[in-house]
Amino acid sequence: MKIRLLLKQSIKDFESKKILYFIFMIFLAVGFCIITGLHSFYIVYTNKIDQAERTLSKIAFNNYPKFASSNKLNDSSFEGYIDKNDNIYQFVYKIIDSNYSKDLKIKELKNNNKLEKTIKNYIDFIGSNNGELLKYQKLSNNSNEFIIGQKLFEHFSVEQIKNIATTTRSISNNLFAEYILNSDLYKTYDHQLSWNSFYIGKDFLGSNDVNLTLLTDLKEFNSSEVFNKINFASKDRSMIIIDSIYDINKLSKDLKTKYFDKRNYVFVSPHYLKKYNLKLGSIYKFSYNKTIYETLILGSGYKADSTDENLVQNVLLSSKLYYQIILQNRLSKLVAFNSKITNNYIEFEKLLDKDFMSIKKGSSVFKNHTYTFNVSIRSRDQQLKIIILILILMVILIIVTFYFISELLIQNIKDKLFILKSLGVNKIQLATLASFSSFIPLIVAFIIGISLSFSMKSIFINVNSDTFSFVIPKFNIPIQTIIFVSLLTLLMFIIFILTTSLHLSARKFSFQNALKSKTPNFLYQKFNRLIWWAKPNIRITTSFIFKNIYKNITTFLILIISFSLLLFSIQFTISITQSTNSVISRYKPYKSVKLTDNNLFYSTTINENKIYKPSYQTISSKEQLDKLKQIKTIDDLVYMLINTTFNKQIVKNYPIDLKQYLLDKQFIHSIETSEFKDLIDQIIKTIDDFKSKNPNWSNRIDQLKQLIIDNQKTIQIEFNKIQNIIKEQRIVVANINNKYTNTKIALPVNFLFGKSVAFNSNKDYLSFYNDQINITQIIRNNKIEKIYLYTKFLSASYKDKLAYDFILKNNFINKDQLVKDSRTITNENIKINNQYKNLPVLNVVITNKMANYFSIKRNDILKLTPSFVDLKSDFYIYAKVNQISKKDSLYNAIYFDKQDYFNLLLEYKNHLNKNSLNSTKNNLKEQLETIISQINNDHTTLNNISFSTSSIPTNIRYFTIPIMSFLSFDYNNKFLNITNNTNSDGSQITNYWPEKNNSFLRVDSIENSAIIRLLKSIDQKVYNFEILAKILKSNVFAMSSAIKQTRNYIVVVMIVVIMILVLLILYENKKVIILLKSIGYKKFSIIKYFISGYFIGASLALLISFIIVKKLIEILSYSFATSYEIGLEFLLTKDLVLIGILVYLVFVVLVLISISFFIRKQSVTRILEQT
Repeated sequence: MKIRLLLKQSIKDFESKKILYFIFMIFLAVGFCIITGLHSFYIVYTNKIDQAERTLSKIAFNNYPKFASSNKLNDSSFEGYIDKNDNIYQFVYKIIDSNYSKDLKIKELKNNNKLEKTIKNYIDFIGSNNGELLKYQKLSNNSNEFIIGQKLFEHFSVEQIKNIATTTRSISNNLFAEYILNSDLYKTYDHQLSWNSFYIGKDFLGSNDVNLTLLTDLKEFNSSEVFNKINFASKDRSMIIIDSIYDINKLSKDLKTKYFDKRNYVFVSPHYLKKYNLKLGSIYKFSYNKTIYETLILGSGYKADSTDENLVQNVLLSSKLYYQIILQNRLSKLVAFNSKITNNYIEFEKLLDKDFMSIKKGSSVFKNHTYTFNVSIRSRDQQLKIIILILILMVILIIVTFYFISELLIQNIKDKLFILKSLGVNKIQLATLASFSSFIPLIVAFIIGISLSFSMKSIFINVNSDTFSFVIPKFNIPIQTIIFVSLLTLLMFIIFILTTSLHLSARKFSFQNALKSKTPNFLYQKFNRLIWWAKPNIRITTSFIFKNIYKNITTFLILIISFSLLLFSIQFTISITQSTNSVISRYKPYKSVKLTDNNLFYSTTINENKIYKPSYQTISSKEQLDKLKQIKTIDDLVYMLINTTFNKQIVKNYPIDLKQYLLDKQFIHSIETSEFKDLIDQIIKTIDDFKSKNPNWSNRIDQLKQLIIDNQKTIQIEFNKIQNIIKEQRIVVANINNKYTNTKIALPVNFLFGKSVAFNSNKDYLSFYNDQINITQIIRNNKIEKIYLYTKFLSASYKDKLAYDFILKNNFINKDQLVKDSRTITNENIKINNQYKNLPVLNVVITNKMANYFSIKRNDILKLTPSFVDLKSDFYIYAKVNQISKKDSLYNAIYFDKQDYFNLLLEYKNHLNKNSLNSTKNNLKEQLETIISQINNDHTTLNNISFSTSSIPTNIRYFTIPIMSFLSFDYNNKFLNITNNTNSDGSQITNYWPEKNNSFLRVDSIENSAIIRLLKSIDQKVYNFEILAKILKSNVFAMSSAIKQTRNYIVVVMIVVIMILVLLILYENKKVIILLKSIGYKKFSIIKYFISGYFIGASLALLISFIIVKKLIEILSYSFATSYEIGLEFLLTKDLVLIGILVYLVFVVLVLISISFFIRKQSVTRILEQT
């Protein structure tokens, strides 16, 4: 009887509130859909990336450093690691002594006590080439150092190559790396190697970007044995993630014989298989060096440090196939390693500093491996942060809403539960009856939500489908997600049971206290006595306030969460769009800039004094530019070489100083498109023509001609390098403007020697002095942090208002604090060596990227050392970070006042109580005084870059080769030769070759010439703001697109939440509405009394949700700035405000319509039926 009564009552309860239950189930279903879909993607996505990360070692070489033997201990000009303890020397000596002691040449060196000197000379040479073992071939074949290099290369490489056909042994090509790995000082216990990849362009499937690389993850056998995975306990660890391998037993006899037994197979990525609908066991074709290869797809896999499939497709070759195709490039490069002492690259560098004397410039050559090589991590971290944020908000919303609905359901059946209790139904049975109210919709919603979650998961899978090498399956749910959602469901059910139990256990849930519960609230009674004098309508209004205060708080909380969730999904995409567009708007109308790497000074040593000279002069107008002699033809080139070589006005109208020339873009184009033989023939012909017309100079001209002929091969090497670099730069320029893909059109690149073009600031240009600077300390809260940072700076003169405002407009400083005659220098108390000193500091602005990247904050003090002096020098100044330019997220840079900077540099000896400028044997003081005087007379002095309205930066169109002073042509005793000349001033072409101790005509001198190195840097530090904005948009496209699609689900949640709140309001106040209607209140009065509190709560919820969204965007801004080079900014746009108001109005209108409809439906007969 009781059970039947319970069931009957439960069914009746469902029927009476079927609309609420239906909407409640929709809300739960959509909520479970979002939570399950996001959590499922999060788990699978994270596991795939983590699988790659776990394979990678902790410490990595970002690039190999330069190093030298203890010979260089007293060489202040050397930058790199000096083997102060002779540990590298001992390492090399043991290898030579243990393996090659019987070699006749080694015996001879040992017997003559020349082995130590030879090894150290070899270390100096290889160290200057960053440790590359193969570089020994550039040494003279007859030199002792060549013998050492040959033996070491054989030891580390050749011997290991012999067995490459049957093993996948790791081979390294770097002496510094081999020392680190084999030294007991660093305790490395495993390492990983990255093998050279070879770009082949298109394959036969149509993939545009294919790299061939070595598959090192399997031990291979010439048999049908199933492959064994790599043993991760071994010293050499692979970087290949194997996803699947074809069952060899299923191979046909023909395929097995033709491909597998001959070990002719490849592995491709899971993404590649899916993209081209390939199957394991099928045939893959590609072309390399005009040869077509057919091979078997034996499995799928990808490189752990290259999970970004949108960059390139790596086809992994078996070692035999790799050996067959790419024999000449066998060597691999060490990428990463683990140490028993540390897994932190900063700590690892401390070990190096104990082992070596390090004289370093720039940032570290070591990095945490995963952050250096796995680009996908940046994208992953940001996507996961957004997913976690939405998950948290959604879980909170669903739990809070569920709790309040549970409260309502229990309150609505409380009377029935009381009656059933009076009939003898026990608490367990009553709790079971109440639980039906939540259990059924909860279970139904759980099933529906899980089923729909695949659509939510697909959103993130689809937008990332072309991004990664791996494939994320759509129709699976990881066990972690099932557990998470099950626990969430269980938690919600427990919440309902606990809420029910609390109500059933309450004292008032008894016959004795039933009437007492109907009495008014105690606080209300007290308050009502205080307003006894008020009008009836006021007292009725206050009664509604007290009655509905709990419901208003409920509505308020739910609306805050749901408003925040919706507005965040909208604001996020607005912020992304605005931030990427701000790259253009920040620099508008300027479209491009190239930051320079050229130092202010070049130096020479004369009579033991270091003499500094300016490395360039500024060209600030087109009139000055037009005065330069333009080299457009081969004849122009020859006449330039004649006059500058002999330093005589031999050819009229051609200057004798190389700095007075401009290599015109048409001439550069002729270099790019000419054959060397045609070019050299034309040069010889021009020389002969000139000689016939100028017989007085025939002897000198013959020597120049003979010099060219004798060294034609060497000159061709230089020519080919320059030609290749120009062709490479065409690709760069063509990316900015595709018309330059046409090789018939000359590149817009002109070369200048010792002249830097930085046009006066106007509507088309902004002109700055740009250079590099070292930061060696950050002082914060009187604590010193030692660092080695090498960053850019931009400075402008206050006389150039356009440029000055562009970088320093917001550098607000109290005028009373300024040092006399300065605009940005103030005095600060700085703690140095446990003593406070009152020192002048330069107030600077830093870019947002620099602040985020190096964790620099406002009011931090930076110790700055100019780039033209050694880091060991005590020549430095202090700067205070006065402002952070939030809109500058593209590059690391410091902004400051140009005059104040040089004034502070000049006066630093006074405030540090040192006399270094005077005591040091150099002319820096005189140079600084000259610069200050020049700047005061002409504010464009030193300016070397321009922000330009052209899409191609000014400093590419006019590329500066700064003055250097090394080798010179010398004409003595009627003979032309090449000598070291510290007095040379960049007026001759040979001044730009840096090998002082080697002949100008050496191949390695030419390869390392300043011209070649500078040409290679044309495309570095180039910023085209429109293109960068497009790149940034593409970087965040996947995330932005996913959030936009997720927003559709959030909108559904928002609508359902509003409907639930409306129904909650109606059900909670149903009896009150009926009461007011029955005693004759008008509809408007009922609505006014009834819903005013809800509307106030909704208004406050909307305002608070804007604040919450603003905080969430600020939290994400830092990580976006470091990952994508854009900072997110909260913008209260019209769209965001209108959507917020629209959602608010939807809530208001639905409440009004619902209550109005409910009131209209009430009649006297209906009221009597319900009372």
